[in-house]
Formats: sequence, C-alpha cells, structure tokens
Amino acid sequence: MATPQQAVRIKFKFIGLHLDILTCFYRRDSHATLEDYIELSGGQPTIETINKRYACARYPFVPEEEIVTSGVRPFEITYSASGEVGKMNKGFVLEYQVMDVGCGGTYFTDGEAKAVTSPGYPDSYLSHMYCVYYLSVPEVS
Repeated sequence: MATPQQAVRIKFKFIGLHLDILTCFYRRDSHATLEDYIELSGGQPTIETINKRYACARYPFVPEEEIVTSGVRPFEITYSASGEVGKMNKGFVLEYQVMDVGCGGTYFTDGEAKAVTSPGYPDSYLSHMYCVYYLSVPEVS
C-alpha cells in the first residue's frame, strides 16, 4: 500500500472480458448484475472513472490507458469471471508504479511561515488525486 504522500500509476495493457456488443454498449443497466466484470475503486470516492464496474473489454476505458491515484485510499481491482462455457474471459494485464508526489501529510509550525504545495506545483495538478493536508499549530497555554 502506498503512503499518503505517494501516488500509484496503473496502466492497463489488456482486459480480457468477453461481452456481446448489445450488452456492452446498450444494456448498461444490466452491468450491475453481471458476473463477468472488472471493478475499480480508490482515490477520491466521487470520481466515477476510478470507482466503477466495467463489463466491456473496450480499453482503454480511461484516458491514455492509465490511472494515477493518490495513496490515501487503497486502490482496489476486482476481476470477476463466471467461468461460463463459451465466454472467453482471459484475465487482465496491468503495469503499476508507486511514485512519491508529496500528496498530503501533517505539517507542524513553530510560528515561522512555512509553505505547503500540492503535487506537481507549479505544473498541472495530477488527475484523481485525493490529498489531505493537516496543519498543526502548538497549543496555547
């Protein structure tokens, strides 16, 4: 598991789900009940791309075939195959990398001015980051 200051880059190389075109694209309301799927969860809970069940082999289902998500919440991948005869589910292949991006953390101050920057600052903020910053000051007696 990555630390809160790290991010995980995941790149899908192959997703071997076998689902007919009609169900894949037009009968999406049935996806929740299917036994053959790949489900992703992690990062910010409200980001649909990385908190969703996919039932189609169409990949990439994320831009540029990769997901980068912060290590605050574990990133989970569930692959389910029914084993039904005639379905040729062949698993999946992905590459992953843990990167130190300075995402969140606890910062203490002794009264001096300090700076906190978000991952990548001043460049673009990484997609799917969920960083929590705690600023702690000494107790006043």
